[in-house]
Amino acid sequence: MIFYAEQQSQISNWSGPALIPSSVKHESQTGMWNPSNGEFTAPRAGVFQLLMHVAFQKAGASRQSYFEVFKNATKVSYYNGSSVVSPTNENVSITCTLVWVGLLQAGDKIKTTAWIQDQSGGAPMLDSIHLAIQSLT
Repeated sequence: MIFYAEQQSQISNWSGPALIPSSVKHESQTGMWNPSNGEFTAPRAGVFQLLMHVAFQKAGASRQSYFEVFKNATKVSYYNGSSVVSPTNENVSITCTLVWVGLLQAGDKIKTTAWIQDQSGGAPMLDSIHLAIQSLT
């Protein structure tokens, strides 16, 4: 693994869409991660795997989750999550794991985004983010 970051503390009224984990646990080469905008820069050419796991909580009638991966500002992968319905308006946890594998050149930039569309309005609570990137070559 060449990069791993996480956000374990809850963020109330998260507005998204950028997913920027606050705690870098492993970075095999300094400068691969830009904490101000959430971009990962490939340190060398090769095949890379990105694994993103995100957990939200949101009360309300219905919500839909969306997660995207951008390479050099072009969308290369997305997940359009299935709707979650809570007839009693209780908090519902929404989790998503997205895996992307692609060829990167040295200097290519990867960024992830997410948001929740909610019919009842209001912002979700972000429970956790886990972002891992590894070289497969």
